[in-house]
Amino acid sequence: MKNYDQIFNDSYERIMYRGDQGDAFFSHFYQSFSDSSPEVQRILAKVDLTRQKLMMQRSLYMAMDFSSSRIETETIKKYAKVHGDKGHAIPLHLYDIWLDTLVNTVRAFDPKCDLEVELAWRLVLMPLIQYMTAEQHRT
Repeated sequence: MKNYDQIFNDSYERIMYRGDQGDAFFSHFYQSFSDSSPEVQRILAKVDLTRQKLMMQRSLYMAMDFSSSRIETETIKKYAKVHGDKGHAIPLHLYDIWLDTLVNTVRAFDPKCDLEVELAWRLVLMPLIQYMTAEQHRT
């Protein structure tokens, strides 16, 4: 029996505790994400990437928690609104690009990354992504 939460957590720790608290990982991710399309480049041009890296780290913790609890918190509601039509208006199709880019970055930074690790990242992150995209349709 596989524990995908544990597989995700082990991978996350291998990436974050390499000596730089994940700075190289997040820098690589944002560069790759920016390179994925002109649309993403336009969105990220308005963003303070130093601040965004911290937000991304927090959102990964939030995704881990939400994946196991499925409890809507005020913070999760706030993130959904910020990304929704009344905030940054992130187009829904960019969530797929975001996740694919993140998994590719995991592949580059986790020396033990394999198909199970990639699946674990997707399984842990998808509940929050689904929540946020559903919230965009509700508001």
